[in-house]
Formats: sequence, structure tokens, C-alpha cells
Amino acid sequence: MGNRRSSPVTKIGVYSLVLSSDVSIELFNCCYSPEMARNIISFHALFRQGFQFSFDNKIGSISVFKNGILIFTAYPCDGVYETVECVDNLGHSVNYIDSTSGVEKACLWHSRLGHISKKRIAQLQKDGVLESFDLRSDDVCESCLLGKMTKSPFKGSFERGEGLLDIIHTDVCGPFRSTTKDGTRFYVTFTDDFSRYGYIYLIKHKSDTFEKFKEFKNEVENQLGRKIKMLRSDRGGEYLSIEFLDYLKECGIVSQLTPPRTP
Repeated sequence: MGNRRSSPVTKIGVYSLVLSSDVSIELFNCCYSPEMARNIISFHALFRQGFQFSFDNKIGSISVFKNGILIFTAYPCDGVYETVECVDNLGHSVNYIDSTSGVEKACLWHSRLGHISKKRIAQLQKDGVLESFDLRSDDVCESCLLGKMTKSPFKGSFERGEGLLDIIHTDVCGPFRSTTKDGTRFYVTFTDDFSRYGYIYLIKHKSDTFEKFKEFKNEVENQLGRKIKMLRSDRGGEYLSIEFLDYLKECGIVSQLTPPRTP
């Protein structure tokens, strides 16, 4: 505070500030301290709530607007700005949340101690390390749930190629920090599902994938006397270009895209 003393905040909540013009604004995350003699509004907090400001260089006042409407004007007084139009003050606010409640403390210490279990918190309270507060059994920590969730195993049947070139798997790797002698930083692979035989092509850019696929297609179809039926890839942009998709349709090749974050 102004006298260099500290004052504890006992409550935090939302306060409806009513002005003399009967305009009411919501002030979020208001701190209440019974020892405060004056009520202070943070202009930065108002700015984060979408309020705009206009400065009068002649008298030094600040006008506060919301959606183009003047809400109030603050005038300089003893080094601070006073909102002289206020009717109520922060000391009369309602709808506060008691920051000392047991539920709040339980969540606070659960987070501070690395999301430990309620059993371990109870043991720390028993040992006198933590103060006593209520531990509700129905409290659910969303962060703990997200951190411990696992993906269901893939138990379904897999579609496999019954012959050569029935299914071709492809993917692009890179960019790599070190380049080859001719400056390539990527490579693209084409693997036959039936034989597991693979081709690797060095490329300088991901956009070169389309030309390398045409080169691969011409070679294997000519050598094996068979046609590629399906191209299985991830959802990389190099496989989703209009030029690439139109070429696959023209050749009668089905483009099969794997779901995101799936092996």
C-alpha cells in the first residue's frame, strides 16, 4: 500500500460497480482487504476487459469507454486518478469467494505438490507438514485426468494388400539439419504393403513428393506389369494438393488418409 505496509487479501470475486449515470460494469477478480482505506481500480485490468481510454492533455483526465460509450472519467488527485462518479465502493461488494476455504486450499496444495493423491496429502496433514483442511472425495482434477488418459489398443482387423502394388504406404521425413552434397534435406518413402519392399527418394522440398511419386509409379508398374490400387499416407499437405489428388483420380488410385496421431 502507499504507506509501504502489506495488507492480506481475504476475499476475491466479482463486483458490480454502479456509477452515478446508472451504468453498471462488472469488475472481475476484485481483491478485498478490510485494512484498505481507499478503493483502487486497475486500468490495465479494465483494458484486458475490453475498455478503451482517452486522455485529456489539458487537465490530465482519463475517459473510459466501452463499445464507443463513455463509462466514466477519472481525474488526477495527489498522484492517482479518482473516479468521482462512483456511487458504491469496493468495500460494499458482494458475491466474493472466500480464498481461505478448504476446497480452495486442497486444490492449491494438490497443484503445488505436483498433483499428488489425496491419500498423500492426508498423510502430510497427519505428520503436521500441512495445515488441516477438508479433502472432498468428489473433487476431480482435470489436469490429472488428461495426464493419465491412455488410448485404446488397436484390436481391429487390418486391411492388407493381397498382391503387389495393391497398397502403397508413403511418408516424407525431414527436414534434417545436415544436408546431402546436392543440398537435399528430405526423403520420401514408398513401401509395398504385400512384399514390404520399399523405395527411398531424396528430395529438396516437400513439394517434390508429387514428381517422385510419378517416377515411382512409372517404374514399378512397368517392371511388375501391375497397377497401383491404393496410396496410403498421412494428412500432410504434400499429399493433399489439388494437382496430386486429381492425378490419383485420373489414374484410378484411391487416396487413403490415416487418422491424425494414429500409427
